[in-house]
Amino acid sequence: MSYRLSPAKLTTYQTCPARYQFRYEYKIPTAGFGGAALGRSLHGALTRIYRDWDYSYPQKPGLSWIDACWTQETAGLTERQIAEGYDILVRYFHHWIEPSDRFLKPLATEAKIQGRLQINDLEFALTGRLDRLDWFDLDSLELIEYKTSRQFVEPDFDQLTMQVGLYAIAINQQWERELKYINIIFLRPGESVRIPVTEERLIAAQAVIADLAQRLRTDRAWEPNPGTHCDQCHYKQYCPAQTTSPEPIPTPNHPASILQLSLNLKP
Repeated sequence: MSYRLSPAKLTTYQTCPARYQFRYEYKIPTAGFGGAALGRSLHGALTRIYRDWDYSYPQKPGLSWIDACWTQETAGLTERQIAEGYDILVRYFHHWIEPSDRFLKPLATEAKIQGRLQINDLEFALTGRLDRLDWFDLDSLELIEYKTSRQFVEPDFDQLTMQVGLYAIAINQQWERELKYINIIFLRPGESVRIPVTEERLIAAQAVIADLAQRLRTDRAWEPNPGTHCDQCHYKQYCPAQTTSPEPIPTPNHPASILQLSLNLKP
């Protein structure tokens, strides 16, 4: 079978090869930092807003539709979270739905993406999920990604380049359309960043995947890349860059990566 690669995997590898090995090769389980229930509910409500609307209706949806979709996603939330989530969606409505001339049906909402990429005689299965995929024009698409962080965070454009490239390759294969932009919407502060998909980003993404392929083939050392990201890392106890006496890797979790060689290789 092919080696599965997602935008999250590629970003993890770009941040720190050692973290990638701990998480995806050794498959060491982690415990999350804090709950994400409100974020999941907001994503669910936005999916309903665009997926379930009757687009034959001559008018755009109003706040009553926002309220109806949010009500179906509040199970398990506290009263404070319910109120906060509704306020976020109302702000979203006033910022992105109300000013628009039309309310257009997306090509996809909360959808799985799949594709394949062959690099250095290895085949990668590209996988991931997208929040929303809109038509940019008749021949190209725009990917919408929702973020629920409390503050606007200037994106790391090196990491975004990797994600943009991977999404563009998979979306082009799956829908046979060019991905033109990725639009990242920060729901709480009500800001957004629109990133063009360029040939340079596609080439850069493939270069990182090529380096990853080389590591997988040769079992090279997965060197740590110390930085501020280490503060939120789940694997400090195993990392030689974080402790002088790293704990041994749990034995059931030693890697057994399965790689698919290209079918057109000559013996």
